[in-house]
Amino acid sequence: MKNNHAVVFYVIIIILALAGATLLFLRQPFIEALRNQTGISTIDVTVRRSAPASELLDTAILEDARMTALKNNVSVFVFDEVCGDSVNSVKRCVKGNNKPF
Repeated sequence: MKNNHAVVFYVIIIILALAGATLLFLRQPFIEALRNQTGISTIDVTVRRSAPASELLDTAILEDARMTALKNNVSVFVFDEVCGDSVNSVKRCVKGNNKPF
């Protein structure tokens, strides 16, 4: 009895696999047939333009006098040498495991 169920199960799996392969290779004719039956020809997609950068980011803080004062305090910055000779501090930093956080 179990053997009969296994054969039916395998036949159903094979039929599903063949139907899937058929749809994979012949999908365009199936899509066109469905479009003809439903009456849908194409889908119109309207593309919206992106907002200008001045509307996306508030850059007013960059022109603030306090930010300019902070910019003047930075003399040398080399990202690869954060703990190197370019650090202008009395106490040198400890490198650790090279992970940023």
